[in-house]
Amino acid sequence: MMKKLMKQGAACAAAMAFFCTVPALAQSSQQQPAGAAQQSHDMSGHSGHDMAGMKMTGDADLDFATNMRSHHQMGIDMAKAELQNGKDTRMRETAQKIITDQTKEIAKLDAWIAKRKGQSK
Repeated sequence: MMKKLMKQGAACAAAMAFFCTVPALAQSSQQQPAGAAQQSHDMSGHSGHDMAGMKMTGDADLDFATNMRSHHQMGIDMAKAELQNGKDTRMRETAQKIITDQTKEIAKLDAWIAKRKGQSK
């Protein structure tokens, strides 16, 4: 269980690094002036090209939706672990709210992703 939570924590950190670099990723297909590559690194020193586990298509909207879906699912998984093992009432209430809210967000993202993929056929 602890190993799974550690893996999810690492994935959440990677997701946060992704969202800090989205503007740089959007510019990566454009010609950049000297020094721009250095500017495209986020505060943690990661560039958009080396985030383990992140699948990038070059479509910023689809990449955002797909990776946010994964991020929300990780939040749900962690919240379920809290409900299973946690004792603090406030944390358990927060976990239940995360499950409810993020499940709705995933449904919205899934619908958008399906529509987007249907447009590309």
